[in-house]
Formats: sequence, C-alpha cells, structure tokens
Amino acid sequence: MRFVVGEESNGIRADLFLVKNLKDVSRRFVRRYFEEKLVRRNGSPVREGEILKTGDTVTLEALLERATVRPDAVKE
Repeated sequence: MRFVVGEESNGIRADLFLVKNLKDVSRRFVRRYFEEKLVRRNGSPVREGEILKTGDTVTLEALLERATVRPDAVKE
C-alpha cells in the first residue's frame, strides 16, 4: 500500500499520518507496522515520530508477506 503526502499533511508525524489515512485501523496496529520495520518513506525505513514532508511517498509492506509458516503447522 502506498500513500503520497499532500500539502494538508506536511509536517505531520509518520505514525499520525498512517492513523489518519488507514480507516478502521487502530494506533496499536500502526505501531506494530513500525516495530516490524514495515513502513518506508521514499524507499527508506522510517520511525514513528519522523516528520513527513509534502511529496514524500509512504509505503507499507503487508504483514502477511513477512509471515513465516512453521513446517509442523502445515497439514496435508
């Protein structure tokens, strides 16, 4: 998922930007994205409190893409 920071969001913290733009998603869930290092700004990892600027691209990597399945959990 990808967002481009508009002028109305210039100067907002990265975590607050995501809370604002991800409907029906809790702050706790957003925090988990940051803890798992799944949030990037212009291709580089970003921390929760970093300030975004107009034109920045914020990308979220899906949590499921990072999930691993234990071999013993697979049922045949």
